[in-house]
Order: sequence, then C-alpha cells, then structure tokens
Amino acid sequence: MTGRKAALLINIAYFGVIALGVFLALRYLLPVTLPFLIAFGLSAVLQRPINLLSSRLERLPRKVIALFVLVIFYAFFALAFALIFRALALQVLEFLSTLPSTLSELAGGILEQGEKWLEKLPPWLQSIVGSDNADDVLLSAVDALSAPLMELLSAAGTAAMRLPSFLFVVMITVISSFFITIDYAGARDLLVSLCPRRARASLSRARHRATQTVLHLLKTYGRLMLITFAELCVGFWILNLLGAGISYVVPLSLIITLVDILPVLGVGTVLIPWAIASLISGNSRLCIMLLALMAVMSIARNILESRLVGGRFGLHPALTLLALYVGGKWFGILGVFALPLILIVVIQLHRDDPHDSPASESLPAQ
Repeated sequence: MTGRKAALLINIAYFGVIALGVFLALRYLLPVTLPFLIAFGLSAVLQRPINLLSSRLERLPRKVIALFVLVIFYAFFALAFALIFRALALQVLEFLSTLPSTLSELAGGILEQGEKWLEKLPPWLQSIVGSDNADDVLLSAVDALSAPLMELLSAAGTAAMRLPSFLFVVMITVISSFFITIDYAGARDLLVSLCPRRARASLSRARHRATQTVLHLLKTYGRLMLITFAELCVGFWILNLLGAGISYVVPLSLIITLVDILPVLGVGTVLIPWAIASLISGNSRLCIMLLALMAVMSIARNILESRLVGGRFGLHPALTLLALYVGGKWFGILGVFALPLILIVVIQLHRDDPHDSPASESLPAQ
C-alpha cells in the first residue's frame, strides 16, 4: 500500500471517528447537559465585568461581586423580556381573534376572483373546466395557502404543551449559573482536570476557536435580525401610507424576522405566498407592493450580510446544505444550527494546524 493511500485511509478513519463522536454527543449528551453548558457559557461571558468590578472594589469578596453581576443580568433580562412579551402578546392575541374572519375573507376573495376569471374563458373551455371543477380547484388553492398558517398554529400549540419542561430547563440553568459564576475558576479547573493531559492543548484551541466563531455569529446575526425587523416595520408602515392596509405590523415583522434567520429560508417564505394570495384574491396592488418590499430587502440583506459576516467561514454551500439537512433530520431545530457550527469549528481548527492530522503524524515525509 502506498503512502498516499494509507494517508487517505487514516484520514477517513480519523474523520469518521470525529463524526461518530459528534453524532453521539448531539444525540445523547447535549440534551441532558444543555442547561449546564448554557450556564457555563453565561458565566464565562460575565467574567469580564466581574473582573472589572473586582479590580475596583478590592474590599468586596469576589463571590459577592459575581453574585451581584449575575442578579443584575437576570433582572435586566427579565424586565426586557416582560416588556417585549407584553407588547407582542396583546397584538398576537388580537391577531388570533380576527384570524378566522381574515381567512374567510381571503377564501371569499379567491373564489370570487376565480369565478370572474372563469367567466372570461371561451365557452368551449368553460364547458371543459366546469363550475364544479373550478370550485374544487379554487378551494384546493385556498387550503394550500392556509396550510402553512395552520401548521404554524399547530406548532404553537405543541410548544405550549412543552412549556412546563422548558420552564424546568430554565430553572436548572438559572440555578446552575449561580453556582458556576460564584466559583467559576474552580468549575473551569475541574473540567480541565477531567481531560487527558495530551488532549488539553487541542481542547483549549477548540474552545478558543468555538468561542470566537459563536460570538461572531451571534453578533452578526443579532445585528441582521434587528436590521430585518426594522426594515419590515418601516416597509409595512410605508405600504400602509400607500394604502396597503396591513394590520399587526409588529407581530408580522417579528414572525417574518424569525423565519428569515432560519437557514435556507428567508423573507420570501412569507411574503411570496402572501403576494400570491393577494393576487388571486384580486388585490394586485398589494401583491406588487409586497414583491417590491421583498426585492428591496433582498438587495439590502445581500449587501449587509457580505459586510457584517465578513466571509463564509470557509464552508462550501453544498457542505452547508448537507450539515443543515442532517442536523435537522437527526436533531431537530437545534441540529440545524449546531451541526454547521461544529463543522465550521472543525474546519477552522484543521486550517490552523494542518499538520495535526493522524496521517501527517503516522507517515514519514516522502
């Protein structure tokens, strides 16, 4: 066996073991350790303000300062969440109360417009289509357009049923964050001591690279979400000035923003079906307005994303889609974000030290 073939087999086995380890970790280890990982990450982020206050308030014990910073953080977060939730909940409840009548008006508009189109057809074509068949087609179109909304409502109901388990996870996360933040150095040293000595340097590099990648992604897409939300609110406001008559601007903008941040999806996932429904129901003006808004947002998104993201992290689009599909198929919505992120970190680590692969260590230079 030549050295090149041996290197190929060793690398395949090496990355196969890594892939198996990632699968087992995401499948079985991550769900039970996620509250503690979040708590540890939060404690790590809060170390900078804790260190700053400790250097200026030397008389106070570090544990007291850490407890104070964590309490302030949770108080600010709870207040912001309560204010945002209250503002959105009122509009969402009002929107849901008018949803049946809105769908009924949409269905009536589509059927009325379809009948007008049918009357414009030649008599021989009208006899082929028939009124019964036309009604069936139009009703099917109404069902197809309303299906995504029904699925969204079903998903909201499922999420409400899982609320108790979610609150339990939040409670465990908050409690563990207090214990970890008060003695962050001890918790960090304990985790380091559990790792083999030979693997500590590699794990330290992986932690550093993963932290950099996660922080960069959070900052970038946090800004993009704020920009998208602002663009939608301003865009809907301008369309209303032009006579679009769009209600519940803030909840709609928030929903579209959340859909837009998901991989592969975008604002067109909501705006295009909305525009099609408007066209079919006879509101061609609103259709043109929505398509124009989507075009402007797409151009702005491409310009801003290229400047804010600053590159694609070296991940090929086909590999990105594969990671998204496999992550979503095996691990749900968490895997959609986690698996591409892990792949980015692995590729960045390999580029940082390309001679660290098993093949380069086991084979002599030729």
